Amino acid sequence: MFLTVHATAAIVITQGIQNPIIAFIIGFISHYFTDIIPHGDEQMFDKYNEKQKIAVLAVMAMVDFVVLFFWLNFLLWQNKLPNLEINLVAILASTLPDFINGIYLITKAKFLKPMFDFHFWVHFVLQKKPVAVWLGLSCQTLFFAGLIAILFLKF
Repeated sequence: MFLTVHATAAIVITQGIQNPIIAFIIGFISHYFTDIIPHGDEQMFDKYNEKQKIAVLAVMAMVDFVVLFFWLNFLLWQNKLPNLEINLVAILASTLPDFINGIYLITKAKFLKPMFDFHFWVHFVLQKKPVAVWLGLSCQTLFFAGLIAILFLKF
């Protein structure tokens, strides 16, 4: 799932929380719950060798980070981040598992392997095999649209 979607979910989930430690914990856990939603990236990089996969992932992460930066600036401008410190802690925590995965993929550090394996396992809680990229991206887009509606329409 894109970092922008994880971050937005964390913002929505932690609204009203005043404790940064609780916001961090909830943001971190929210990553895994949102990764349960089929999002189509499980086989996206299968055609690449290991070195190419890391390069493509790095480029995608950088693009996603830039999108996230502009999205957060837009939310700030729209006054949708009322407690910026708490929001930033939750955002950091919600994106941390993907950065840890990236570090594992680059370094193959053994102490990160259990977290990597758990992260991979979470992707298949609802689905037993990978979904098509178009279907996963559609699910991710619908989920993101729902989060935007919650932020802007205040159900």
